[in-house]
Amino acid sequence: MKQSLYLVLVLSLASPLFLACHQAIRWPEQALRYSPRPAAPDPDLAQLLAAYNIEPAAEPAPAGPMLSANEVHQLAAARDEDVLAAQAKVAEARAGLATAGVWNNPELDGRLLADQDGQLGMEAALRFQIPLGGRIAAAEREARAELLLAASALDHARRRALAKADRLLARLAHAQARLGLFESLAQRSRQYSALAQTRRTASMADPLDVALIQADAAQDRRALTRARAEFGSVEQKLRLLTGLAINEGHFASPALDLFQMQDQEKELLAAALRTNPELILAGLTLKRAERHAEKMAAERWPDLGLGPALAAEGEHLGLGLTLSIALPLFHTGGAAYRQALSQRSGALTQYHQAARRSHSLVAQTLAQLKSRARELDELLGETSVTVEQALALAKVRFDAGKLDVLRLLSLHRAYSLLKLDQLDLLLALHEARVDLEQIIGRPLKLKKVMK
Repeated sequence: MKQSLYLVLVLSLASPLFLACHQAIRWPEQALRYSPRPAAPDPDLAQLLAAYNIEPAAEPAPAGPMLSANEVHQLAAARDEDVLAAQAKVAEARAGLATAGVWNNPELDGRLLADQDGQLGMEAALRFQIPLGGRIAAAEREARAELLLAASALDHARRRALAKADRLLARLAHAQARLGLFESLAQRSRQYSALAQTRRTASMADPLDVALIQADAAQDRRALTRARAEFGSVEQKLRLLTGLAINEGHFASPALDLFQMQDQEKELLAAALRTNPELILAGLTLKRAERHAEKMAAERWPDLGLGPALAAEGEHLGLGLTLSIALPLFHTGGAAYRQALSQRSGALTQYHQAARRSHSLVAQTLAQLKSRARELDELLGETSVTVEQALALAKVRFDAGKLDVLRLLSLHRAYSLLKLDQLDLLLALHEARVDLEQIIGRPLKLKKVMK
């Protein structure tokens, strides 16, 4: 009868604990299911788009055949592959924070013994693992630092996506303008080539001049083919950035306007040390390394096992307390702690390097932007006016029969090359602007200049 009571007592203690452990094991699998789409709009994304004067939309989608620059920016910030990877890291960091402060499950030990006379005895102990040294709090602080770092990396990825969109839109406008110039030049060279061939048939043109005109026409056709390929390549890169298929619309290229920067150099240098995304990431990486070192210092403390104990033998029943602690005989966790300190030192070095690099990049990019602006101003000055006046005069002289077609075509080509140089400088100016905005982490104050 006593043996049956002992057995019932053991089963009654073990069954609820077994069920509780079973539910505890299954619970995280049910709770941490991955959802590829957020349940609500991301306020950080909306705030970032508003900072860059981009009207945020709840679900950006190409509705019409022509996508505006605003839609391109929204799609890039939502669908860029680096942005999607950063969003997955944020979800992972949030899951890590949810489990960082969880205590270990209690342990149940039990023994059923029988002596030579058939007398049964039972021992049972329930131990709760109590972490010492502030390990739980240190793990929570490290998880929070990891989440802040992941959120900052997501913001940085979105800013890079917006910068990619800006560069590609500027290159699209550049490629479209180049394509228009080469189409116009190829059409004129084709017309002049046909005219020269007619004059040669009538013995009114030198065969050598006709051969030169035809060679130039062939060169213009090849240049037009390359310009079309370049335009298609930029469009394809935009589709890859925005996640659009070939049949999902086309891109409206913005104008490459000339602008004047209103920001002072001191403001830009101060912004580089305050709002530079790379420097912010380096600072949060340092913070995460510090929290990891604190956690590794807490890990050097052992767990304390504490809980009630039950012992029964024959008719005697006893209750007590069980106490256990790990003895640091073979290792104390010092190697992992030293490694964490080394990582913190490396993160501190990278932070200082990022600060120096940010300051230097602002000065370097600002110098490039000013240099491109000076070159463009000189090109749009006397040189452009002189070539335009010469071309207008050449057309008048050609219509009067006082200028041969070869020289007129040469002037058209010189004018087109001048326009190509202007487009190249405008593109370089806009790319330097995008680089500078990416370094300081905010849009520049610009004033449009009419030329």
